[in-house]
Amino acid sequence: MYRTRVLAALLAAVSLTDAYELVNGNVSQPTSNAAFNITLADYRLLGYNGNDTRLTHGFVQTDCGANLSVHYTNPSVWGNLTGTASRPILILTHGYPESSYIWRDVTPIVSTRVPVFVADQPGYGLSTACCNSTGCAYDKRTYAQSILQAVNKVYGNVNVIYAGHDRGARTMHRAAVDNNFPGITGLGFFAADIVPFIAEYASFSNPVYAQGYFHWAFLPKGMYFPKTRINSKHVNTPAGEFATDVIMTYGGGNWVRQILEYGQGENTQGIEIFKRGQAWEIYINFFNQLSVTNASVFDYQAGAFTDYDEQVADQNAGIKVKLPTHILYSEYNLGAQFDVQQVWSNYTDPSANLTVKSVGDKKGHFIIEEAPDETVAQLNTFMDRLGVSD
Repeated sequence: MYRTRVLAALLAAVSLTDAYELVNGNVSQPTSNAAFNITLADYRLLGYNGNDTRLTHGFVQTDCGANLSVHYTNPSVWGNLTGTASRPILILTHGYPESSYIWRDVTPIVSTRVPVFVADQPGYGLSTACCNSTGCAYDKRTYAQSILQAVNKVYGNVNVIYAGHDRGARTMHRAAVDNNFPGITGLGFFAADIVPFIAEYASFSNPVYAQGYFHWAFLPKGMYFPKTRINSKHVNTPAGEFATDVIMTYGGGNWVRQILEYGQGENTQGIEIFKRGQAWEIYINFFNQLSVTNASVFDYQAGAFTDYDEQVADQNAGIKVKLPTHILYSEYNLGAQFDVQQVWSNYTDPSANLTVKSVGDKKGHFIIEEAPDETVAQLNTFMDRLGVSD
């Protein structure tokens, strides 16, 4: 029997195999997947958790249909302080093409200060996609609401810090802009190595930047859309999943290895840290599965259409992040393309008191893993700013 870790009455009692079968059930191409290495998938993140040196792992069913795989501090560890302004829940989300495992070198430290909640985003890792009787959704608002509902199920009504890297940072950006999920009060927003959708897509007028982010144009071809836009929405047509077909023909794991190599920096030590703990093998294992690759394609499709349109509407309406905001970025990657402070100032209200910090030494896009010490330091500095207890 494979291990099942649940919080009584809150977490669905399913094995890793069961969870993965649920993921398989949520794809538009129900064909065979590559052999799934459960040993690689069955990790538990290290972290302060009372008498346990690892975070609790389990599955939380959410209304969008996603059964989220989550690693979290047990609510009993901090007792009545759990989720208060002095001990808020630090939500940590991951990017593409990865899983919650990106936080492996961060959670052991930050969990000694605050409870942490680390989820595989819907459709990634062991989490199922947001698919229910009404259909499937991959937009960042749906993702954010799914994760926040899971937090609420585990901890009740709490204060949180929204934090994420890459696609996960985009999910948390949406959460911070809305900041209206029942029972969840956001205290701050921490994003790693992103600029908002509008700025990223606008940069592609420069071919150097366009080729560097080639997958942003390629992955949304997971489904074809007609040129006609109706009420600013794209109408779906029943065509083939081009990007998914291409990636799975090449090999989902092969694709992931290339993306990781393209995104890493040139710092030898940073690369060694990035790869340790079989990290790349874990991500490759997940993306060798059709279901995960397919869900990621729809994630990017939503980014190119629904999420982009919503961000344009927000900007036109003057809706920006009002929470304290801190952006950590790679000088080698994002900093070579954007004036990060200037870009983000257009998406944050003055009340957010925007701060930014670069990571140098030629450490690349995957800064959570290439520079975990800097990440921990910046999270702690940000929490100091928010008045979180030491």
